[in-house]
Amino acid sequence: MQKISSRLDSVQKLAENVWQFDFSCPSAFKFVAGQFVMLQIEDGQPGKAQRAYSLACPPEGDGFSICVRLVEGGRGSEYLRSLKVGDEVMFTGPFGHFVLEDSKKEVVLVATGAGIAPFMSMIPVLLESGFKKPVILYFSASYEKELVYVDKFHEWEDKWPNFSAVLTLTRPSSSWKGLTGRVQEHLKDGTFDVTDAKFYICGRREMVTEVRALLSEMGAKKEDVHFEQF
Repeated sequence: MQKISSRLDSVQKLAENVWQFDFSCPSAFKFVAGQFVMLQIEDGQPGKAQRAYSLACPPEGDGFSICVRLVEGGRGSEYLRSLKVGDEVMFTGPFGHFVLEDSKKEVVLVATGAGIAPFMSMIPVLLESGFKKPVILYFSASYEKELVYVDKFHEWEDKWPNFSAVLTLTRPSSSWKGLTGRVQEHLKDGTFDVTDAKFYICGRREMVTEVRALLSEMGAKKEDVHFEQF
């Protein structure tokens, strides 16, 4: 574990209440795709507080990004909302074992909401390594305005023919032309070989629990199902 003194370089609004914060830090900071850091909250309130955020970028360069859904009144959210470009922020890390395994099996990633963050680190690392088996991302949001990184997914699909993104909305508008429903519904119709794939799931506890149960029913091996929940 390291103490990481970081400088806020930029803030980007990705979708409704979802923001990306980009930090620069000493080049000595190293992490593995899929890991997270702990933000040390220094807001003047009594008691120490920290929040965990997945690293939403490949482990390269001298900085990192986090993808955060800002919650009204949330201590971590309000602290991040108060930051200005140039502010110094403290993190500790990296932490976590939700990382890619060395495997020749195809890869299926399942995310909802801000659970997409670690996959923004894992997907490019996997594809840049020359991995040739199919890599399929299933990503769900409630509304179209909550879908993030869609342009990046299209860019990756153009660059790597073995990558595909399956996007679905649970509360679509009448103008939405894509898939609807929960990711679970589309996993059932997936083109992957469930007995010869590695699965990585990230999102809210209820979704993770349901997807794990579904994959088990479909015949996935327990050791091939990896997850992180919040």
